[in-house]
Amino acid sequence: MANLRLPIDLAPITDGLRAITENLKVMRDSVAILPQVAETLEEIRDGVSSMTDEVHRMRVGVDKLGGEVDGMRAAVEPLVPHMDVVAARIEALEPRLEDLSLALHPMRRLSRRRGANGDSSEVDAVAEEAEAQAAVADEVAQTESGENVSQSDGSPEE
Repeated sequence: MANLRLPIDLAPITDGLRAITENLKVMRDSVAILPQVAETLEEIRDGVSSMTDEVHRMRVGVDKLGGEVDGMRAAVEPLVPHMDVVAARIEALEPRLEDLSLALHPMRRLSRRRGANGDSSEVDAVAEEAEAQAAVADEVAQTESGENVSQSDGSPEE
């Protein structure tokens, strides 16, 4: 038999057992969240799978757009040398469009006055058509000249 001395001091043994018990509780609590972690990882995996499909579809769409852009470039490039001619012709039209707008200005006023009085006739219909054409002419002249002319009375906007 072993040589035992009585009384034995059990305090170091109980302290050691308490420390082991506390460590086991901490490990138990840490391991207890593993099922939640597994569920979260599964949700992440599902999300990544659906995102992979979406990214693939987006990539296919981008590739198609690239082809369309190349097609548009191929269609536009032959027109580039002619753009200077078109710009020069538009610039030549600007003074004429401005003159037309100024010439139609009194007709617009007359048309508005007759409309306000309730009068309506063929003259009004012609004036309205002329006004619509003048509005288009004004818009073209404003766009090309950088001048801002009011559609209502032909005067510069303030």
